[in-house]
This record gives sequence, structure tokens and C-alpha cells, in this order.
Amino acid sequence: MIKIIKKILVNNQEYGNIIFISGIPGSGKTTIANKLSKKIENSVLINGDTIRDFVKNGYESPARLISETTNKSLSQYNISKDIQIYSAVLYAKQGYTVIVDDCLFNNYFEKYFKKKLKKLKYIKILIHPDLSQSQSQNSTRKCWNLRKEVLNETYKLMNSQNKDWSVINNTDMTVNETLNSALKIINNEKNS
Repeated sequence: MIKIIKKILVNNQEYGNIIFISGIPGSGKTTIANKLSKKIENSVLINGDTIRDFVKNGYESPARLISETTNKSLSQYNISKDIQIYSAVLYAKQGYTVIVDDCLFNNYFEKYFKKKLKKLKYIKILIHPDLSQSQSQNSTRKCWNLRKEVLNETYKLMNSQNKDWSVINNTDMTVNETLNSALKIINNEKNS
């Protein structure tokens, strides 16, 4: 299976687009990614949280990478990214538009994802509201939330590493306004 995937990854043909939606927890990235997947024809949604939830016993939050990295948290994070990129490439090679929803840092993207994308077209969108809005939204999350100091550090990292990303500051935007901004970026990128 890995040999098949590697063979596909080195193929230089262009097929579907891959859209990376990033942002800190509570930024609205998953909401926007879900809505994009319903608006874009022939789309696939890959959610980082869902992939990390494959681990049922022994799970370590990716937040540990910010506060106290362990071999286990780093290993789980890397496996999650491998699954994301391989899945995205496989679907894109079949003509799907793939939406990858996760907290992606530019330095990691440049070192890890970019080389595996080869000549596939991809778009990077950062959903980036003010920190206070993310903190407020994060505190009301039903699934899990980050300690305030970890969220603050994640925000700082995301803020300093957003070069080459199309940034949407959705602090004063509705979900539909944010969605429309993302669609505009996607259409502009596809047409350039």
C-alpha cells in the first residue's frame, strides 16, 4: 500500500485542488471547512481532530506539543499529518477538491506537506480572529478546550507564521461572511 501511495505522490500530473483551512481552536475553521465541503462540488473533507480520534486508548492532545512535548504526542501528531496528506493527495489525484481542516503551522507545512504535494494545486487559508474571540469560543466548546496559556501560545505561533497564507480575520464577521471570503480566495486562486 505504501509503495502504491509513493508512486502516486511522485506522479507529476495535476488533478483536484487541496484547500488547507487552518486556525487555532475556537477560530471557526471547522465550521468554515464543513460549509465549504457542502458548497464545493465533488469535495472531500479531512478533519485533523477526527483522524487523531482514531486513537482510543493512550491518546495525547496535540496541545502537548505546545506545552510539554512527549514522544507519544509527537508520534500521534506526525501519524495524523501522514494520514491527512496521503489521503488528500489520493483524493485530489482522483479529481476531488480536498479540504483539510486542522491547526497547521507554516514552518511544519513548509517542511512536511509542501514536498509531498509535488505539483498539485493547493490553497492555504488561515481563519484568524482576534485572540479574545478565540478564547471566548474555545471556552464554550463541547468536545474539548485548551488551557488559556496553551491557546495564547498557539495564537502567538500562528500569528508569527502566517506568511504565504490567505488570512481571514473573522472577528467581526458572520459565519456566512467568513465562508464568502474563503470562497472568494478559492475562486481567485483557482483562476490565477
